[in-house]
Amino acid sequence: MKKQRTEITNENAKFILSAYRASGADAQDPTFREALKQAARDPELGAWLSAQRDFDLLVTERLSEIKPPSNLRSAILNGMKTAQPVKRFTPRVLLAIAAVAVAAALVSLPTTMTKRPVRMLPQFQQDVAAMLTAQPVPKLDMTTDSFAEVDKYLDQIHAPCVTRLPVGLQNLPTAGCKTFQWKGTTVSLTCFRLPGGELLHLLVINEKDLQPFQLRGGIAEISGWRMKCQRADGRLLMFMTRETAEQVQQYI
Repeated sequence: MKKQRTEITNENAKFILSAYRASGADAQDPTFREALKQAARDPELGAWLSAQRDFDLLVTERLSEIKPPSNLRSAILNGMKTAQPVKRFTPRVLLAIAAVAVAAALVSLPTTMTKRPVRMLPQFQQDVAAMLTAQPVPKLDMTTDSFAEVDKYLDQIHAPCVTRLPVGLQNLPTAGCKTFQWKGTTVSLTCFRLPGGELLHLLVINEKDLQPFQLRGGIAEISGWRMKCQRADGRLLMFMTRETAEQVQQYI
């Protein structure tokens, strides 16, 4: 009799994936296989995993910057020779000391992680998708069919904007643009009119205002929106439309 397949829940998947290494070294480990498949199927879980990996990479990067003194080993050995053998640390105590050292290192992470809003790319993508789903034709600060006018306006108000448009967008008319605040940082939104009548939204945010992230190639789908991200001149460009992936590739 064939054994019935047990479906994995998001909560179980999160429990398993909390031990998944950010480097991707566990990708082939059978322990994580079903949880990774669930993350690929479920957009919410996939966004959670992406945010977790970005955070783990940041912590790893900061911990790698902590360098012990060059004479630490010799100092420890000399101390062992001169110290009176009154007490010996058990393995349990040594592990506790190591845990305290790691906790202290985490406390020393930049104040941006504790005092500033945590701005993860997956959360930005989710929030923008929700905003556009509620208002697919946003109320614009400026209406014009000229990208040159949009560029001039955004530059005047010191909003993040692109320096070079993808070739496929250069001859498309715009509907206009607007800026808005997301977690205390400014984002610009420019709307292009596609020949089929749909809008293609270009969102621009300064890359330094997001926690460190890795871009995954290709076109993603989130809440019915096709989305593609690019890096350019210190900014993140995020293109979103209801059109097909083929249309996105044609213009970006």
